[in-house]
Amino acid sequence: MCCSWPTLRTLWKVRTRRLGTARAPKPKGLDAERAEWNAHLTTVGRQKHWQVALALAEEMQTRLQISWDKFTFSALISACSSSSVPGAALALLEAMPRAQVPPNAFALGAAAAACVRGQWWHQALELVTVEMQQLKLKQTTVTYGTAVNACSVAAWWEKSLALLDNLQTERLSASVILCNSVIRSCERAGRWLEALQLLKATPERDVVGFSSALQACAKAAQWAMALAVFDQIPRAGLRQNLHATTGAIIAAGHTDPDKATVKVYTGFLHFDCSAPLVRTRMFQRMLPVSEHVSCPCSGDRPSRYWCNSWIGARNPTWLATT
Repeated sequence: MCCSWPTLRTLWKVRTRRLGTARAPKPKGLDAERAEWNAHLTTVGRQKHWQVALALAEEMQTRLQISWDKFTFSALISACSSSSVPGAALALLEAMPRAQVPPNAFALGAAAAACVRGQWWHQALELVTVEMQQLKLKQTTVTYGTAVNACSVAAWWEKSLALLDNLQTERLSASVILCNSVIRSCERAGRWLEALQLLKATPERDVVGFSSALQACAKAAQWAMALAVFDQIPRAGLRQNLHATTGAIIAAGHTDPDKATVKVYTGFLHFDCSAPLVRTRMFQRMLPVSEHVSCPCSGDRPSRYWCNSWIGARNPTWLATT
């Protein structure tokens, strides 16, 4: 490795000093010593220093003659995942059988998460579905969530719905975050009907799911349905977020531009809209409107979020040309 042993020891002392912890005395026994090193690797990996963790692990193996176990590999793969390094994570996963360490579900899930963060959608989905099935490893809610997250970013709505069906077939509980990821995959693919059906079937709903379903309707030019979803948010005991309110203003502008005024006052009362205007052209277009209607949060001058939403409601083609 590029780092010498004294350099690695110095790096580790710096890491532990930043964490405010002191290194414990070395316990006796090979298993206890390996467990201590694995804990060190986990701590360094959480600080997104995957190269330092890998260097420490190699010195652990070559200098101290401590072999790697499944926890060592999992800690290193998790470090690569935290640093968004999918190539190194997959290389470590491939090295596990050569070291006579069978891959486990945690290592596969961490490698899949690294692929998601590195935008390797196909590899992430293959790890969670094909590889785990070949190794006869039991799926968990975490691994399903990783696969659905990959489908969500890649807009693979059919695959995300299939994964949700498999999760329910195995009698695993779908979390709110997982359901929101499935709805988001439908949103990015423009499948507004599937997004609404999934939102209705979700037992525990939050404003993120409502916002994704609203945006799915807006992308499909289903303006009335988008406004209906927006009106359901307070009925569910939730507060509208900026994402949902902006979409509702755009939808109102396509049906009745005057309704956008109501959406501004009911939605943006919950936000701090005091961000400065960043586009002179936007402010010039807002001058005739701001003489009659002003943002409640910023007083006499509308914010950039308010301007963007209002201009989109009055002139939807402006957002695409600006």
